[in-house]
Amino acid sequence: MSIVGFLGTSGFVPEPERFTLEDRMKAVGANSGNLMFQLAASRIIGGEQRHIGFANRSYGDAQAYKGLTHFVFPAANHLRLGSDWTLLVKFLRTIRVPLVVLGLGAQAALGADADRVAAALEADENIAEFVAVVREKAALVSVRGEFSAQVCRRLGLERVIATGCPSLMLNASPRVGATAARALADPATLAQGPFAVTAANPRELSGITERIERRLFAWLAERDGLYVQQSGPTPLMSTSGSDGLAADPDELRAAHRALAPDMRPDLFGYAFGRSTRLYFDARTWIGDLERCKFALGARLHGNMAALAAGVPGIVVPVDSRTDELADCMCLARLAADDLLEAGSLEDALQRVRFDGAAYDASRRAKAAELVAAFESIGLAPSQHLLGLARGTSDRAVSPTSAEGGESHAAL
Repeated sequence: MSIVGFLGTSGFVPEPERFTLEDRMKAVGANSGNLMFQLAASRIIGGEQRHIGFANRSYGDAQAYKGLTHFVFPAANHLRLGSDWTLLVKFLRTIRVPLVVLGLGAQAALGADADRVAAALEADENIAEFVAVVREKAALVSVRGEFSAQVCRRLGLERVIATGCPSLMLNASPRVGATAARALADPATLAQGPFAVTAANPRELSGITERIERRLFAWLAERDGLYVQQSGPTPLMSTSGSDGLAADPDELRAAHRALAPDMRPDLFGYAFGRSTRLYFDARTWIGDLERCKFALGARLHGNMAALAAGVPGIVVPVDSRTDELADCMCLARLAADDLLEAGSLEDALQRVRFDGAAYDASRRAKAAELVAAFESIGLAPSQHLLGLARGTSDRAVSPTSAEGGESHAAL
């Protein structure tokens, strides 16, 4: 039987009351979106699982590594200039069993040239060390799409498979794309809400991303829904109230300026506080989205949470990362220009491009590719993944039914 170590959580921070908000953010790598693909990684791999990290078994717990057959690293956009992976590289060098890297991505601007990106990454000593340890240790590397695959090959990582993000596999139904396509065919009903905005950090908005976020927040303020943060500043997320006014005043004012400068401060505080969420349990996140009609925005994992919940997730690509993921996984997408030109939310939804049949076919093919890749290195795929690969699992297994409590901050 496989005994598999995982870097990070299994999709939630256990006993979150033990941690301050800052430590909870540390446990999720400063981005709660990481929980979504960590949950997915644990769902697609069989055998005994041991999760190692800040909130789980200690890095220094020797018993956690005893008998391991494989070690899984659910990656993100780790091929990113300016990142410091010194501690990560040091940890990965201690792994003595085959390393499985899932969902590795290269960060770049839209339309970037893979050769130039690879050359810049190779010149970054820190990134070069990270690539070297992956090249040395990894038995399998899955990447987010063809752009990342090209960058990896130019960096000397030859054997990679482009399967998108593991979160693609969360919903057990082989017809989730067809279901989403039916919903998107009726934009007038969808536009009535409620819906979820997969929100960007208000502190990081500029140019077109600021214009997109303002438009989305304005539509959300007119109807019921969720404004889901993944990496917003913790002082903004620290309230336990429901009106948003208990958050750090400076951060709340900054969010007001970024998102809705023409809205009265008290009305903004109410709208922001009513809708904003920061989750520390991917299962709770998915469960909340089951009450929405769709999700929309530039953050990938908020849209994958919607698909896991069985409702459309619509990506607005603003960089190469979201663009290649949308392409690789055949996601519903709305071009930034189309969103900004739309006169209403219904008009915007009419401009969404999505082929539900292509999504379902692609997802099944990628599940089969992962099954074959896992089996080739002696790693057992889960029954969940095998069902997706066969197209025979038509019962959506709710990720909210697993053991563990709700752990989100409602603002």
